[in-house]
Amino acid sequence: MTKLISTTLVLFAASMLPFATAYGQTHLKAVVPFAFEARQVSMPAGVYEVRVLSRAGGTVVLVRNTGTNQSSLMVAQGQLPYPANHAKPRITFACGPDACSMQKIWTGETELIAPSGGRKHDAKERLAYVALSHAE
Repeated sequence: MTKLISTTLVLFAASMLPFATAYGQTHLKAVVPFAFEARQVSMPAGVYEVRVLSRAGGTVVLVRNTGTNQSSLMVAQGQLPYPANHAKPRITFACGPDACSMQKIWTGETELIAPSGGRKHDAKERLAYVALSHAE
């Protein structure tokens, strides 16, 4: 049931992408030196485009590998505003012995929590941070 709801939300969010640019869009770039998971999609190491699309109903994040065009679409579960001088934009990953998964995206203005970002971490997991820059 939860998977059906998640799939429905992602499909709805994807259908709203053409209209999202009218409300707000953040376009960032990251070089991720390791493979990771984003919303249960395995992504290889590489250069990634991160688009944060805001609408009145919520925030959608598109993560796309610029080399392979493989992408993952996520509806952010939470949004935490911080002062603009909090830190430079970055992606936070939780890395265990076998894999890393995307947890949070800090845009420089807002922290977005990925669908898997709210779970409790295993003691063996470590956090990895990858810098984001504004895309051209």
